[in-house]
Amino acid sequence: MSGEIESVMQESRIFPAPEAFVAQANVSGMEAYQALCAEAQRDHGAFWARMAHENLIWKNHLPVRLTIRMLRFINGLQMVS
Repeated sequence: MSGEIESVMQESRIFPAPEAFVAQANVSGMEAYQALCAEAQRDHGAFWARMAHENLIWKNHLPVRLTIRMLRFINGLQMVS
């Protein structure tokens, strides 16, 4: 026994999501997902600052530059009450 785990199961089928699920998705498809990934790679801090501004409810609205600094240093603390 070599101690290595070998998987013998392979799955190549693709199962489409139900239309109701797709309609309420935050990302509209693979093209939109890849665009988000590319944006995040170009400017990581600005990407997450934009995500925070668009998707979180802020008690006090903060300038984007300050938000980037907060995201770098707070890391895990709850920013909304």
